[in-house]
Amino acid sequence: MASKNHQIEIARSYKNAADELVEIVRKSHEPYDLAYPIFFSYRHTLELYLKVIGQYNPEKDKKWHYIDKLIDKIETQYNEKIPQWMRNRLYDFHIIDPSSTSFRYLDEIPIEIQSKDEIWIDFTHLKVVMDKLCIIFEDIIGNLNL
Repeated sequence: MASKNHQIEIARSYKNAADELVEIVRKSHEPYDLAYPIFFSYRHTLELYLKVIGQYNPEKDKKWHYIDKLIDKIETQYNEKIPQWMRNRLYDFHIIDPSSTSFRYLDEIPIEIQSKDEIWIDFTHLKVVMDKLCIIFEDIIGNLNL
């Protein structure tokens, strides 16, 4: 199993990649060109941080890519609820991409999303939210005795 520090570095690298793509989109004003890689990278960042916090072990735990299950695992493990605003933002990603495939395969997009003509995402705001979430995750991980 990879070390905790290695897992955190992978999460950070996906976050950094998404941040760079957001900057490109902000300059080009054409978000549709990079939307899926941005969403996938941010979603994967969240999944990786949650797995570190939940002390996910791929040899023992089910092969989870589900943010909702990782939230449940963390809340059960630490006997504490994730703050509602954080839970809401995490569930935003879970609803759109429950199994980590929606931003990779067109046929995997949930019907709730497919039925919409257009979804508007403010990438600047999304980056701010991701910055806040990742700072909190880093603080939590720093306080864990793993």
